[in-house]
Order: sequence, then structure tokens, then C-alpha cells
Amino acid sequence: MNLSTSTLNDPALRSQLQSVYETRNAAAVEAWAERPELPAHATMTMPDGSVHTLTPITVSADKLSRSFVDFDTWLETMVQINESSQTTLAIATDRLATVEAMNPANSAEIAATFSQDGVLLAYIREDGTLVTSNGSEKFLAGLNEDGQASGLSGELLADYLTSKVREKLAEAYPYLDVETFDSKTSPTIGEFARRWSPNFDAEAIYADALAEAQASLDEARAWNDHLHANLYEIQGMLMQAGSA
Repeated sequence: MNLSTSTLNDPALRSQLQSVYETRNAAAVEAWAERPELPAHATMTMPDGSVHTLTPITVSADKLSRSFVDFDTWLETMVQINESSQTTLAIATDRLATVEAMNPANSAEIAATFSQDGVLLAYIREDGTLVTSNGSEKFLAGLNEDGQASGLSGELLADYLTSKVREKLAEAYPYLDVETFDSKTSPTIGEFARRWSPNFDAEAIYADALAEAQASLDEARAWNDHLHANLYEIQGMLMQAGSA
């Protein structure tokens, strides 16, 4: 048996799950009742030297048993926690993968760059995405939409846009410098950043983002492991009940 949301929602297992719920509640109440009795009073010495007498607030085992949520609420909560844990883990896993893809050593997947006097005006990615900067937007407006309407994709789209961008920018920038690349010659993310954004420390930013993403994933895994330890305990009780 693999305890999951579908198991928790299975009407055929409702009576067994309710038995698990009652058994766990009874065990909690019994453990609470066996705790050492608190003293009737306790004293606390304050920083100024004064002494205060405190009366502990006690919770009886009976009161504890009446504080438990009902079975349906418990079951609904278990389902919600399980689903939330799975979603959180998936999001954290995807986030780490996204950050790892931005490793400065990875290819920037650049098909072409357009610049003048060392200032980047636009670049085209290998997938045919056009990115504009430093005032070139007004000359290249609508080209991304034109590219999408062309029906082209990938390298063919990148080549199409390279030609169009070269033509448009050459009219406004007489000393336009165009560099083209393929998958083997494209600069890495780090190289691209150092050349065109010298104040952007790609390595440091990547390291920080990677550490944060890994920490989030570790936290999500720890919570997921804790939850599954609880679910496995319930699963074991269900299997025992089923074999009885």
C-alpha cells in the first residue's frame, strides 16, 4: 500500500483511517496523562531581584482529548498537508533546475549581437528571441511579432531576425557592429555578462541564487520527509488493521 491523497480519500478505507485516528489520539492522551504532575506553585526571580510566585496552568488529559479536531477535519488536513508538501517540493526542485541552467559556464545561446562603439543595442538568442536595449527599441518595434508570424523557429527564425535587425539598425547606426554565432561559438553566460554588463557579477549572483535555491529545496525535502514518516506510520497501522 502506498499512502497518498487518493488513499486518504478512499471511502473503502474510511473506517480503518478512523480507527487510526482514534488510536493515535488515545496514545497521545495516555502519554499526556503519564507526564509528571506539575508543582502547585513555582517562583521566578526577576532581573531586579524581586521574586514572583507563579501558578502553572495545567491541562488535563480529558481536556486534551476534547481539544482534538474531529475525524473529518483531521482527514481533510492530512490531505491538504500532503498535497501542499508535494507542490512545495516540485516548485523548489524546478527553481533549483532553473538556477542551475543559469550557470555562468553554460552557453548564453546567443545567435547574434548588434552594437556600436562598445554599446550593446540588441541580441538574438538561438531560439529566435530578440532582445533590445540602449534605445534601439524604437527601431525594432514589432520584429518579434513579425518573427512569430513568419512560422519559422529556432535557427531559421534567428537568421531571419538577424537579417531584419541588421537592416533596421544600419539606418540609424552607421558604425553598427554585427557578430553572429552558432551553438559551438556562442559565448557563455559569464562571458556575455563580462563583455556587455561589466557591473553585473554573473558568478557572484549565480552563487547566491544557487545557495538560496538549494536551501529552499533542502527545507522542502526535510518537511516532505517528516510528513512521509508520519504517513508511513499511518500506513503501517492501516496494514496491521487490514491483516487483523
